[in-house]
Amino acid sequence: TTNGDNQFRVTVNQALLTALHVGFASSEPTTPLDLSALDEAHSAPNTDCYGCHKQLDPMRIYFGQHFNSSYQLPYGRPIDQLLFDPVPNASFGFRSLIEDGGDLRDFGRMLGEHPRFAASWVQKLCLYANSARCVESDPLFVSIVQSFEESNYNLRELIIELFSSPLITGLEAVESQTSPPAVSITRRSHLCALLDARTGIQGVCQVNRVAEVLGLIPDDEFTRGAADPAQPAVPSAFHFAAAESLCQAVAETIITRNNSSFSSPEAALTWAVSELMGLSEDHPRYQLTYSLLNNHLEDALSQGATGLEAGRSLVTIACLSPDVMGLGL
Repeated sequence: TTNGDNQFRVTVNQALLTALHVGFASSEPTTPLDLSALDEAHSAPNTDCYGCHKQLDPMRIYFGQHFNSSYQLPYGRPIDQLLFDPVPNASFGFRSLIEDGGDLRDFGRMLGEHPRFAASWVQKLCLYANSARCVESDPLFVSIVQSFEESNYNLRELIIELFSSPLITGLEAVESQTSPPAVSITRRSHLCALLDARTGIQGVCQVNRVAEVLGLIPDDEFTRGAADPAQPAVPSAFHFAAAESLCQAVAETIITRNNSSFSSPEAALTWAVSELMGLSEDHPRYQLTYSLLNNHLEDALSQGATGLEAGRSLVTIACLSPDVMGLGL
């Protein structure tokens, strides 16, 4: 929320972070056409704060002319009045785009028409897939940005083109990459989407026994004022323990006496390799993986485990593999 001192400044900055994946900086050279909304008591010219506020203050009026501090339309009572009286002129000036006047709808339009809009969304997807930024000057990155613009910002086409490109797959050399792409842990949002797709059960993470331990798996976190999310990527003993608890819960959810798809431990074995781990029969690791998991299954049965217990143990081991718990393979 905003207040009488902040006056939508944080709101404006968060809007820029969302739409353009970049926030205010004192080194920004672009200046709005109209600085009448500048709060000189707080950020007069030649002060340390002026560098950011020369853009921030005129832009806050796009929100301030419509909402009170609770983001409600004013109702006429003093406590609900707008924060500005009279309301100054709004003005946009950021990263080479300058436009004067308008309302909140115009602010949204300016963000959508901003020359940085397309690149920002390609970068967001790079971070989502790689747990790291793509180099925006890379020719392939530039080409994908141009394709996104030419498609009239078709997000589906962008996802297909980017996620099948060497920027994500690492199957070909990319000018800006001097080392192989990193393989990070599969974080919570990725993992839940993966489990839904590979188990064929929508909402696996909402099942009680899974939901109880899901919070132990780290997720992407966003910090106010930061463009890039905080993305835990390195495995640790704590993460392995969390993953083991979650995989056991998933196995208990999937392998049940009533599930005819797993009428035998052998059926669970084939499913775990082909579906859960995603290895087709012609994959170079399929036979070795199948053999190792089969050995685990036979050991469990020979030590007195029931078929149900052996199947669950098998699925737990498969779930803990890098093919499930490693993002970027």
